[in-house]
Amino acid sequence: MLAEVKAWGLKAETATGDSWYASKNNLNTIKDKDFQGLFALEANRLVSVELETKYVQVQTLDIPQDGLIVYLKQVG
Repeated sequence: MLAEVKAWGLKAETATGDSWYASKNNLNTIKDKDFQGLFALEANRLVSVELETKYVQVQTLDIPQDGLIVYLKQVG
């Protein structure tokens, strides 16, 4: 679908979705197509608040009201 969006001439920059679409393969495809992503994550998903540091489950983080940028294990 991302290829179709670009073929239509739309200038989309960001893909969004719920946790159902936040698989490693989907997120890497989004990155490879030069899109940014904004996705919900399951509470048990492993993330890091700094690139290549300790990974923890989302449910253990204190997430501010305006959100938090995290790095996903095996994505990128």
